[in-house]
Amino acid sequence: MRSEAIPESRVECTLQGDPRLIAGATAISDHVARHAGLPEHAQRELRAAVEEVYREVFPKGGARRRTEIHLSAARYADRVELAFEYPEKKRAAGAARRRGGGASGDGRTGAKLPAGQLVDRIESTRQGDRCRVTLVKYCGVARPSFRV
Repeated sequence: MRSEAIPESRVECTLQGDPRLIAGATAISDHVARHAGLPEHAQRELRAAVEEVYREVFPKGGARRRTEIHLSAARYADRVELAFEYPEKKRAAGAARRRGGGASGDGRTGAKLPAGQLVDRIESTRQGDRCRVTLVKYCGVARPSFRV
């Protein structure tokens, strides 16, 4: 299971609800992945997963300027974690349920994002009207055998 170690580095920012700002999210992802020593193919996979999550939150043509997404990127000794926190959208919650996810008593969802094929683990939680999706990519160590 994930240790609660202190990250070696962390970058945090808040982006406004504009799908064009995906460039900022991917730049942060690239920076953290590069400094973690991920190979180029793993950096590309992480970037693609970030793009997928960002597009899920802010679909093309659906900019919601009052909506903000908080992005936190952390580098640990064994992994990179990128967390997106944003207000829940009714459409996105319904889409997650149609893909086989659903809420359990602890607020976790089983949403199956396409990004799940690009990263080692996705954690998806909901608390009140806020959603949090965390992408985890391991750095050259044996990966845990479980998926959340």
